Amino acid sequence: MSESSDTSTNPAAAETSDAGESKADKKPRKSAVQRSLHGRLWELVTYALLYALAVGGVIYMQANAEAAVPYWELVVGIVAVIAILAGWSRGKKGGGGQLGYLTKALLHWVGVIGVLYLLLLYQGHLELDFQSMDLLLIYLLGLGCFLAGVHLDGRMFILGVFLVGAGLHSQALLDTSGIDTTAVEGFISHSNAVLIGAAVIAMVLTTFLDLITPKR
Repeated sequence: MSESSDTSTNPAAAETSDAGESKADKKPRKSAVQRSLHGRLWELVTYALLYALAVGGVIYMQANAEAAVPYWELVVGIVAVIAILAGWSRGKKGGGGQLGYLTKALLHWVGVIGVLYLLLLYQGHLELDFQSMDLLLIYLLGLGCFLAGVHLDGRMFILGVFLVGAGLHSQALLDTSGIDTTAVEGFISHSNAVLIGAAVIAMVLTTFLDLITPKR
């Protein structure tokens, strides 16, 4: 009786035991995969929010440059918070680990916000009108995102390029007359159609980069 109950001499019992163990191993693996997918989805949703805020800010600036200044101040803070949180999963290994990533990210965004604050503080001395101030905020935020993409999280690089391009586009320094937007010009202007289209392309590139970049 004792021999028949021993799993080492009972193939059926051994197979049952192995199957039970494999199922137990698969559950935490599946849970980890689900957490990873949920994390990626959350990050992509937040990046989509950033592009929506950027497009809305440029359109708002064209309609009311004075009111757009505090709007862009708020957007800078939102971008900084999302950039730090979204890049967290890609900054845990290397460069000093979690503490190293957090230190670099905080120094980076505190520096960007500090420069923008100084610009706002001395706006009167610089004799800048509100539209020029909006554009400076956009360009400096774009530069901040660009550098964050180089050193911290590559997805911010795409957002930085988009912001700089949006600034140039709003100043009519980019020739977009060759882009056909007749299909949507009954609902929005050519300028806004180009801006929204560029944001969609940037978001697609961000998604692609997110998929090919392993989470650490």
